[in-house]
Amino acid sequence: MTNIPTPAELLKQLPREKRFDAYTFNCLSEKGQSLPPLKKIWGNYILDGSLIHFPSLRGSGKSLLMYQVCLAVATGQNSFLGEKIEAEGKTLYLDFEMPERFLRRRSAQLSANAPFTIKENGDKLIVFNSRHTFLSEFPVIIKLIKQENPILIVVDNLRTAARGMNTNSSKDMAEFFSVLAAIREIHNTAIIIIDHLRKGTKSLLSDSDLQSGSGAKTDLVDGDFLLRHSCQHKDLRILKRIKSRLAEESNSVKLIKLNPDTLWFELVEEDVNESEHIGLSEIQDKEELIDMAKDLQEQGKSLSEIAAILKKGKTTIHRWLS
Repeated sequence: MTNIPTPAELLKQLPREKRFDAYTFNCLSEKGQSLPPLKKIWGNYILDGSLIHFPSLRGSGKSLLMYQVCLAVATGQNSFLGEKIEAEGKTLYLDFEMPERFLRRRSAQLSANAPFTIKENGDKLIVFNSRHTFLSEFPVIIKLIKQENPILIVVDNLRTAARGMNTNSSKDMAEFFSVLAAIREIHNTAIIIIDHLRKGTKSLLSDSDLQSGSGAKTDLVDGDFLLRHSCQHKDLRILKRIKSRLAEESNSVKLIKLNPDTLWFELVEEDVNESEHIGLSEIQDKEELIDMAKDLQEQGKSLSEIAAILKKGKTTIHRWLS
């Protein structure tokens, strides 16, 4: 363990150009031309070597979804839930929340009902389970990363992994995410940090301020995406990318379904209208409803369609939009 750095020592290991330096535009351009194109670990949701924030409401199945993505990548699938996978390699799932016996049951059920063959490459997904914090387990985690060389690491979840820190503090989150970013750079791996949305956001559109805590989380990562319940059925979820520095932005909302018998997510539709799935009828604020009506109108919805979605009279919608 003598060669395992502390978080502070890890930050010092970053190559000079990753910490600070100055370049001319032409120099940066020349260096950029020699870089290979980014591979899709899981579509544009997770790109090669990216640091991604994945906040969602409790009970939406975010941990289960990331577990399945890890399995799909580790077992060499070409796609999962309609998203391309262009890289195959080991994946590392760092769980700071679930009891080990729960992970055993979940793994057994997923293995028995998998839509693709797992057994042959199941050992390429390494699961690390701890009741301690990420930083207290740091030496073990770094040793695992050096030993296994994963192309994807999932940290589940921020609240438990960073227990003792203030997840609403820009300073605390900047320090924690800087350690994750250093691991990403030094070990050339993609990292997903699972997080929770703030309370009271169930009926807000995904472009609203949904995330729990400071904006530092989004500012310090390469992208983020959300998983949310659909009001149309208890097993339906909507999946949407919010921000991406590494790929083109998208307003597309994917509809997936959690099969309660197999525990596997299944693709239902590639692009749906988010407003029809987040329970807008529960919203009472008039100004917010008017903004949503305008947004639906810009999407090409008729007055009748907008009235049906917002559960308001057609005359009311006409008055708002006039």
